[in-house]
Amino acid sequence: MHSFFHTVSPAHPNDSSLDHAQHVLKKVYGYSSLRAHQRDVLKPFLQGQDTLAVIPTGGGKSMCYILPAMMRTGIGVVISPLISLIRDQVIKLRKVGIPAAAFDSMQSTAEKNQVMTALHRNLIKVLYISPERLALSGFRALLAKKHLCYLAVDEAHCVSEWGSDFRPEYRKLGGHFDNFDHHIPRLAVTATATAKVRSDIVKFVGLRSYTEIIRTPIRENLKIETKKLAARSDHTKQIIKKLASSSGQGIIYTFSRKNTQRLTAILAQQQLSTSAYHAGLTAHQRNQTLTRFLASELKVVVATNAFGLGIDKKDIRFVHHYGLPPSLESYLQQIGRAGRDGHPSHCCLFYQNSDTNFHHYLYEQNYPSSTLITKLYEALSNHGGTATINTLSQAIYNSSTTAKENWPQLARIIEILCREQLIRINSASHPASSFQTATLDENSIVMIVSTHSQLTDFIKVFAARKHEAKRKLNAMEHYANAKHNRDDVIRQYFDSY
Repeated sequence: MHSFFHTVSPAHPNDSSLDHAQHVLKKVYGYSSLRAHQRDVLKPFLQGQDTLAVIPTGGGKSMCYILPAMMRTGIGVVISPLISLIRDQVIKLRKVGIPAAAFDSMQSTAEKNQVMTALHRNLIKVLYISPERLALSGFRALLAKKHLCYLAVDEAHCVSEWGSDFRPEYRKLGGHFDNFDHHIPRLAVTATATAKVRSDIVKFVGLRSYTEIIRTPIRENLKIETKKLAARSDHTKQIIKKLASSSGQGIIYTFSRKNTQRLTAILAQQQLSTSAYHAGLTAHQRNQTLTRFLASELKVVVATNAFGLGIDKKDIRFVHHYGLPPSLESYLQQIGRAGRDGHPSHCCLFYQNSDTNFHHYLYEQNYPSSTLITKLYEALSNHGGTATINTLSQAIYNSSTTAKENWPQLARIIEILCREQLIRINSASHPASSFQTATLDENSIVMIVSTHSQLTDFIKVFAARKHEAKRKLNAMEHYANAKHNRDDVIRQYFDSY
């Protein structure tokens, strides 16, 4: 058994005072004091109350469940959505001597057995698992036999289809939690959540007589400005000028791979140490860029929203935007990666009117009309429930066009219906739960695996999702174009929906 499973907990176990929390913080991390919002969250949670905490990105929300695990006997269970997030957290906790472990789908059998042995021997203080792992009845039965000091849900906005990164398995957490002793307190934490998302968190995590702690999503050490420019060429000139006066390292976010590559090339011509990061690069290329950035070898990374997870760097001095983000949630999460050390950092949004046109184009592509979705489903039904994509294309558009001519919209409709498990691609490489556009062609066979009433129910949900996406885009545009009091725009957005 590795040494990280052998750590002595701090003195005075089960002392629920904030003074004890601060003692543990200083002993383990060396920090002299808790942040104000951490104290606000820990006060009710340490007293055994269910708690919902909305704390800004980089605000130290993980401490709100790490410290209680070290202060109490038993195991703290943390539900986290992504393997990369889980692994990053476990590595950081082990570095400071906290016996943390995780179960994830990428582990070998030997690694899983090692964690299981440590769990049986009560050698783990913080256990990270995915919502899919908790869905396993056998695993829940195992945990129910252990002494748990809390159940925490990180990135809790994932429970809501109105939030970003919706995860259906998150909606089952409250029911799964009911398998455990009802005295175990529950904590839900996230960085951004509208009123509607917070309502979903309470409902689906099953918070009981809870305390709600909500803090502004923007930290005071961030200097934020917005520049509306007349032409795309002005963007690059202004960014180069801004970088010339910027110390330290930073990130420039774009909304497309094309813009990422273009701006990276321009900055390289200015002799700036820079590298691109987006999902179209190989895993090796992305890892190389991240490694160089963390090692302070790059002044700036130009990236899409793919660059975010695993950035364990507190001294990022600037996060700028080359174009308008699609929502306030994504914008705030991205600028929240600046200045996590508490020192002043700068965030500037460079945008122009054509950015809005681009996002509206993407909106129309990502959210095809309910009429077209219904027409494809009914065309498939009229062909006995099975047909090629080309046949469906001719039926819903007209007989003179081919699937290739309508491919972007057609592929998106098929993707939507496949992900909702209303139809499937009749191929061994396409199980009902997966979809890959790249492997489709006009001769791919599609088949119905649902009833018409299930389609009708989905259309209602899809219409609501479409409306929500448009609202998010409009709110981002409103924020960017506001002449004054942008903080009020943000506050109103998160309080009103």
